[in-house]
Amino acid sequence: MKNQANATQFFYQNGKLITVQTNQNRRAIFQAKGIPLAELCSEHARLLATEEKGSILQTDTREDDSLAYTAYGHASNLSRLQTLLGFNGEPFEAVSENYLLGPGYHRSFSPRLMRFQSPDDLSPFYKGGLNAYTYCVGDPINNIDPSGKSFVKWLKNTFSHRVERKISRITAFNEKVKNRNEALNEIINNPHYLKNNEPVPATSQNLMHLAEISANIKTMKSTLKSPTPLSTKDINYARKHKMRINISDSRLEAEYSNALIFIDSLNQNNRMSNTSKAIRQPPENPTIGVPPERNRDRFGYNPDN
Repeated sequence: MKNQANATQFFYQNGKLITVQTNQNRRAIFQAKGIPLAELCSEHARLLATEEKGSILQTDTREDDSLAYTAYGHASNLSRLQTLLGFNGEPFEAVSENYLLGPGYHRSFSPRLMRFQSPDDLSPFYKGGLNAYTYCVGDPINNIDPSGKSFVKWLKNTFSHRVERKISRITAFNEKVKNRNEALNEIINNPHYLKNNEPVPATSQNLMHLAEISANIKTMKSTLKSPTPLSTKDINYARKHKMRINISDSRLEAEYSNALIFIDSLNQNNRMSNTSKAIRQPPENPTIGVPPERNRDRFGYNPDN
């Protein structure tokens, strides 16, 4: 790959810009719950004063410059602050004074013209609306458009945290499917599970080798449970924002029931082995509190004393 002199890389997390990397420097945004709090670069770090939508109002290095935005996000002195973000916490390009909306594709929005510089792919028949260049369907106070493709209700999204919950559900689902595929694959491909394509008996040796995969058989079995499917809205959200959705490995599903039966038999065998170890043997010597029997003659005399 050839190095470009003016190459700029943008890194996002949950649809929010977090890092801008160039050949000369690197700048990063520290944020919490989608609200930017500080901006870090190789030379210094500065705190950011923001409002509830994430718009930058002031920095600790330029306290004399406070920002006031128009309804569409124009601020006359925003370029002087030289911050990565601006109105609604969106990436700001200081040269053109436009906002670069959308992770990866960067649809340019001009706050001066109060419109986008390019048509919306989702217009006019989808969520983009009839006007392919309008921003937030003409209502930037109550709506936001972080993707640059379709607006969302800011108040409804903010107070219910719908986006965060959608992303959390999708992430949890992907993690469960991934762990399930890995656990099932480790069991089925273990040499002590299959012999001539048939499950081997649940012996102590096989139990010991499978214990190397997971120390707790009950935990292994719970991992193999099918995760709760995503709702249609969550799936549509993931497709819209090009988020990956993991699927169960169809090659392993055929052996899923056999794996559960095998684990149950191993678990039962484990309980039986533990029970056999717990059987107490009769004591060889008298127990505590029972005096030993002494030899006495018919007169009650003990010659050993």
